[in-house]
Amino acid sequence: TTFGGTGKDAKDHPHYPDDSCSVIMRLDSSDGTVDWIRTVKGSARWGVFDQSGGLELADEEKDGPYLYVALDDTGEGGVEDASLNRGTSYGGCLAQNGTFTPEYHVFLKKVVTQDDCDFFDESGNSKYVSREAEEAMPASSVDNGVRCGTTSGSDACLMKLHKHTGLP
Repeated sequence: TTFGGTGKDAKDHPHYPDDSCSVIMRLDSSDGTVDWIRTVKGSARWGVFDQSGGLELADEEKDGPYLYVALDDTGEGGVEDASLNRGTSYGGCLAQNGTFTPEYHVFLKKVVTQDDCDFFDESGNSKYVSREAEEAMPASSVDNGVRCGTTSGSDACLMKLHKHTGLP
C-alpha cells in the first residue's frame, strides 16, 4: 500500500517522515497485529494506471524464508537513492555483558523468542528484546547498502525481504 500526504492533508506515520512512501508489512494471521513494517520513498501509484507491483513468497525449501516484492515507481527520483532500511526496529537478544544481537543474526527460520536467546547465549542469562522495546535496534541503523532508485537505473524496485524480520 502507499502512504502519502501533502501539507493540506498530511498524515503522521512514525516510520517515514516524507510525503509519500510505499509500505510493505507483515501482519499476524491470527489477530492482524503488525509484525514488521518497511517503508520505501516514492509511491507505487496503486490504481492510477494499473496494479504496479506484486508480492510472492519464496519456496522455503529452495530459497529460504523470504518474500519478494516488486513496486513500480518506488525509489524513483532525480538524484537520490531510497533506503530499504526504514520501518520497525529489530528485536533480538541482549546478553548479560550488554551485547545486543539482532534477531536476524539469531535464527532465520522463525521469529525469535526468549527461548532462542537462552540457546544462543551460553550463559543462559540473555534477555529477549521485542521490536517495540527501547533497546531494540532501529531499522535505519542497518547499513547493508540495500536501496532502490538511481543506482538501479530504473524506476521500479525489486526487493527480497526476510519474512520473519523484514530485513532487506
